[in-house]
Amino acid sequence: MQCIIVSDGMYTYIMFNYDNEQFSIRPLPEVPVASGYTNPDYTGIVLSDRYNFSLLNQGSNVQPGFAGRWLYNVTVITQSMRNEIICQTFYEDNKVQLKSWIQSQLVYALPCPCQEVLMMEDYTFTRNDSLRPGFGSHLTCYESWFFSAYGIKQRCCYMFSKLQTQYPAAIGAEFENTTIAPLLLDGYNQCCGSSSSQKYCSRYAEINPPDDCSRYTISDEIR
Repeated sequence: MQCIIVSDGMYTYIMFNYDNEQFSIRPLPEVPVASGYTNPDYTGIVLSDRYNFSLLNQGSNVQPGFAGRWLYNVTVITQSMRNEIICQTFYEDNKVQLKSWIQSQLVYALPCPCQEVLMMEDYTFTRNDSLRPGFGSHLTCYESWFFSAYGIKQRCCYMFSKLQTQYPAAIGAEFENTTIAPLLLDGYNQCCGSSSSQKYCSRYAEINPPDDCSRYTISDEIR
């Protein structure tokens, strides 16, 4: 017989293939006999016991014509995996239209200073560490006082005085649009939040990138 386990990192399947030749196994009476698999919670799926295991090469749960083949979905979906699935859906649904719209809007957002010492001198921003809770005192965050005329509020987070330009510590601009704002919040939580694996955080960053201070110049401090 042959056992094959296949996984794409999300879904897992197990397949048993039994040769169509006659079984030559003759178990001793005192030896337990069973075929199947065990779940993570220690429950088991028993395909056969000592009385019918030799018939496994004659049946199948796949389709007629595949005698001896048994296929089972043994995927265990955790909360983190659910978020990954939803994150990928968020990305596929928004990788064109929303991404393009955000890119067109970010040119109107205030640039983040590259260093926190410069941010502390910028009176168009106010400190708000609640933007990124859970990162400890090493991460400090700031946001514009108000939404701009274009409906954008820039947000910037710093760790050890350096602007964070990659999620999850980084933070993107907030949009006043009441449809897009909750969509982006849900997308972040599913792709980069603490309850997710953050495996696909880069996909959220592709949709809503944080500022990288490339547009910032020291002259921006002189207002």
